[in-house]
Parts: sequence; structure tokens; C-alpha cells
Amino acid sequence: MIGRRDFGKLALGGAVAWRLQPGEARAQAREKTVVFSSGEDVTTLSVSDAYITSPDIVLIEQMCDPLMIRWKDTEVSPCLAESMRLVDDVTWEFKLRPNIEFHNGEKLTSEAFRLFFEVAWNPETKSNQRSQHSYFKELQIIDDLTFRIITKDPTPAAPIAFVFVWPIPPKYFVSVGLEGYRKRPVGTGAFMFQERIPDQRVVLLANDKYWGGKQEIRRIVYRPIKEASSRAAALIAGEIDVAVDLPPELTSTLEGRSDIKLKRVTTGRVMLLNLDFGRPESPTSNVKVREAINYAIDRDSLVRDVLSGNGEAIAFCPPFVPGYDPANTPVKRDLARARRLLTEAGYPNGLEFELETPNGRYLKDKEVAEAIAGQLGEAGIRVTVRPLDWGLMQRRMYSNTGSPVKLTAYLFSGDVQLFNSNNLRTGGPGTAGSTPEMDEIIEKIAREMNPQRRVELIHQQQELLNTQWPKAFLMLLGGVAATSANAGELAPRWDFRIRLSTNTVLGRTGS
Repeated sequence: MIGRRDFGKLALGGAVAWRLQPGEARAQAREKTVVFSSGEDVTTLSVSDAYITSPDIVLIEQMCDPLMIRWKDTEVSPCLAESMRLVDDVTWEFKLRPNIEFHNGEKLTSEAFRLFFEVAWNPETKSNQRSQHSYFKELQIIDDLTFRIITKDPTPAAPIAFVFVWPIPPKYFVSVGLEGYRKRPVGTGAFMFQERIPDQRVVLLANDKYWGGKQEIRRIVYRPIKEASSRAAALIAGEIDVAVDLPPELTSTLEGRSDIKLKRVTTGRVMLLNLDFGRPESPTSNVKVREAINYAIDRDSLVRDVLSGNGEAIAFCPPFVPGYDPANTPVKRDLARARRLLTEAGYPNGLEFELETPNGRYLKDKEVAEAIAGQLGEAGIRVTVRPLDWGLMQRRMYSNTGSPVKLTAYLFSGDVQLFNSNNLRTGGPGTAGSTPEMDEIIEKIAREMNPQRRVELIHQQQELLNTQWPKAFLMLLGGVAATSANAGELAPRWDFRIRLSTNTVLGRTGS
């Protein structure tokens, strides 16, 4: 079992009904429904495409149990695996729980995990999972309930990656194909897929044959409500039970109400600018331009004036992640240095570009982008902010197309390795440029089994980040969520998870 800092848990009990069409109310009165909402629609419900983003991962986790689970905080423990052991530096052996069934009645066997990796590593799938599991070499099946994952090199962060390994039912997958599975996913989880209407709702129903016990909640509804003020209004009106990613200015409206509970939490989500240097035509291909952008930004002002103090400036990873270096302090604004760097880069009269940003995906994302544009303008960098639909922005970011600078955020999952694989290593979906030096140190970090030496390597990586400037790390975001009085005690998780399912076999009643 791997444990880190305790960030609390999110326990959700009963719920009130959302706004129904005539005729639905009587049926829902006989069941317990939880309706939750954030600012963006889901982009996928398929484990073959899953990336560490919410709400996708929240809904997937209700339907699909993982191999290992992070039920709370950064603690990793067995889930569908009954046990995990390290046979040698590159061999991890798993024994599965017996008599577990998928929603379609198929028995869970080792073959379902072999299929997961086969789909993830198929180039035609174009799976986001490939970068998540770049450590993977092969899966060896011992018997129906025992298999081994062989890694390319020693991989100390592998247990965290195993949280993002889910089984795919082989017979069902063969019968419907990849596209059929994407449209109607089947897992072993506490809830089953019922319907998805894009930009309106996703509905899940309780699985009464769930191996972890019967669920008190009978129905889960996800509603994307883009505007935060509309989410808050829906909560007040009783249309939803849980509203997440609320901006600080709405808390005063909700805080005094007896029927609503609020909770703030320091998250593991780091907001940053993705700076493209993989395309020679991008102005940010010049390292001095990237450095100038970093020095033109006033991070403290963004936290204070845009986020109302709901976050903190950061230089790289959150404090709970091994390798966090308190000596690596956030970049302090230095306009004179930024202007000088632009001149040295060949832009004495400044430059201009578009800054792409989501709108409602992250806390005050569009407002942060607009404030950054103003700050960059003072250094001679003329920026046009371009808000994009989150799904479109993801596609542009993962294909490194569109504007050279993109505002995004990344949720650190208890280790730097997934961030490195996804955002800094050559071939990562969020990597907008790479260098041999960065690849080399990432590889060393990925396979170093000695914890102390590994921390030293992560510190060295941060020194390299501060010479190559592939990103502009901005803030560690705070989180604000709210529930109706009937939705139980609220303590949002650091990773934005909403775990509505319960599992009596694991002794878990929700978190």
C-alpha cells in the first residue's frame, strides 16, 4: 500500500430530485438519484480513450472498476486485483478476485486486462492510454485469475499507473467492436451505462449484481452546465445535488444558506501554459521567448485578483508529490528581463499570438487567460484570447495544432511520472516540444527504484525545466464544491473525484 498526504474525502449520501419531465417524478421518488454537474460535457466514457480529466474519469470510475484503486488521497490499494506483488524490478504479478462479472454477464479473467493493453497500444486506436502506460512491455497470462505485467525498465511509479488500468470484456468487444464499445461501455462497476445525450446528460443505473454490494444510490445523472452561476442556481433550485468547480465569488451567495454545504480544498491540479516549441514556425520555438513569457507573468496577482486567493503560485509539482523542491520557487515577475529576452530573441518590437483557453473547464480559466494577456502586453507581447470548447481544445493540444500557447491544467496523481510521460517526454499527448536532455532525465526518473536517488533526479529535472522553459507553470488551484443539505457531508477530494459508489467487500462506504 502506498500512502501520501491526507487531503480528505467526499462522501455523498441522499439526494434531491433534478428537474424532471412530466411523468418521471413518481418513478424517481422510489429511487435515490444523485445529480452532479461541472462546466464541461464528457469527451469519452471509454476506458480505451480515458485521460486523467474530469468529468470523464469520474463517470468511468462509477462504471468500471480498476485493477488497483486510489479510493482516497494518493493511497493505492487492490481493487479488482486481490493482491499485487513485485516479483523482480520489472515484473508485477496480480491475482484477480474470483467470481466477478461484467455488466453483460461475462466473467472477469486475465484476458480482459490483456485486451485493455492490446487496444491501448494499437496505433489505429489513437488511445490516450498509450502515454499513460509507456512503461508497458508485455502482459503474461498465468491462468484465468493470475497475470503479470512486465515493464520495459524498473518503474517505481507503476502502482499509480495501475489505477488507470481497466478490464475490457472480450466477448462484448468482439461483438460490437471499438466504436460500439465507445458508444456503450461495459464494466464491472457499481453502475451501468444507460444513456448519453451530448451536452445534456449522462445517466447511469445501479448494478444490483455488483460484487462490492448493493448501492444505496440507484441512479446517477451528470449534467454539464457551462456557466458557474447557472450551476449554483441549479443547486439552489434543487435541480442538482453536487456542483463542482465553483468560482470564489459565488461562495458568498451560497455560504449563508442552511440548505447548502460548501467546502474548499487544496487540489493537486496545476494550471499552466503549454508553450509550443515542436513547430519551427512557432515564435515559442525560441527558448528566450518562452523564458520571456514566464518572466512577464505575475502569478501572485493571478491568485489574488482573479482567483480571490483560491490557489497558490507554484514552480512545478504540488507539495505532496515526492520530489517537490521547496527551493524551486515560483518565477517572480521581471518585466525588464522579459523585454530584454524578447530583444535577444529577435523581437525588439514585441510579437503577437493567440492564447487558446477553455471556458469553464477549470476554475476561472478564461478570466486567467485574459489577465495573462494583459500582463504579457506590458512586456510587448500582444495576445488575443481565444476561448474554445474543451473537446476541440483537447484535440488541438494532443495533436499540437492551433496556436502556440494554450492554457490548461494538469492533475498530479501522487507522482511526477504520468505528468512527465504525458507532457514532457517525446510523443506524449500534451508534449508540445521535447529535447534529448529532458527525455534522458525522464527515463532515469522513470526507472530509478531508490527513493532518495529518485528525488534527487526530480530536483535535477526541475533545474532543466528552468533552462528549457517548455511550460509556464502558474498556480496550484484550489477547489470549491457545494452540495444540497440532503447530499451528506462535503469534503472534496484533492483529485476532484466524486466517488458515489460504495464497496462493502473493500470496506469502503464512499469517499
